[in-house]
Amino acid sequence: MKTLTAPGTTTRGLLILAAIHLSSAASVDVPALDQDGGDLIVNKSQVFSLACIGNKPLHWSYPTYSTLSKEYASIQKRFKIEDLSLPISNEYQSVLTINTTRYMDTGYFRCSYNSNPTDSNSASVYIFVPGEVIDLHVGPSS
Repeated sequence: MKTLTAPGTTTRGLLILAAIHLSSAASVDVPALDQDGGDLIVNKSQVFSLACIGNKPLHWSYPTYSTLSKEYASIQKRFKIEDLSLPISNEYQSVLTINTTRYMDTGYFRCSYNSNPTDSNSASVYIFVPGEVIDLHVGPSS
């Protein structure tokens, strides 16, 4: 599991990384992420960005329990999706950015060519955002 401790990556930096993978993504019918698919640890309250590239229009999915919480309105403000595609040349790029990561953001983030992603038609990465540590120790037992 990799740990991301640096401040958020800029969109420009992600596009450079995405361009490196574009030639391989164009020949495969699965989009590619700028992260290599391993598990990542992202510190809470961090800006986190994930870029996806492919040769068709792209769709993002992320942990659904985030959207079911009382904080749904804040998720709409914290999550941003930028479409940087050039459909004429079949080069599709999308960047998902979380402005302030929270433990509820833990889970699989997927980029796919349709709104029903599966392992065979999507690229994914598991993001772990540590929450607060709760001490459950009650005291010494008698």
